[in-house]
Amino acid sequence: MFRFSRIAAFVAAGLILAGSGAFAQSAARYGGSVYTGAPDLPLTLSMVMAGGGPSNFHTTTLVGVLAGKNADAEVAKLTKQYGAENVKADR
Repeated sequence: MFRFSRIAAFVAAGLILAGSGAFAQSAARYGGSVYTGAPDLPLTLSMVMAGGGPSNFHTTTLVGVLAGKNADAEVAKLTKQYGAENVKADR
């Protein structure tokens, strides 16, 4: 089952990959496309830093930074979509 941290990680990965346009046509293991391009390391680093840095990373911090004033609405949407048990903060 997914936890909030996994959902936020998928959101972050999607943001990292969205701008590249380097997706394979074949389906990925769990549906969707397979990214085959080069990694965008500066963007990845900025996402890690926005989440609190490598030694203090929290997906809740990252979602707060990404969604800003809409963070509560985004968490409510994810809770409705995936269920409360799957969208809880792991500490």
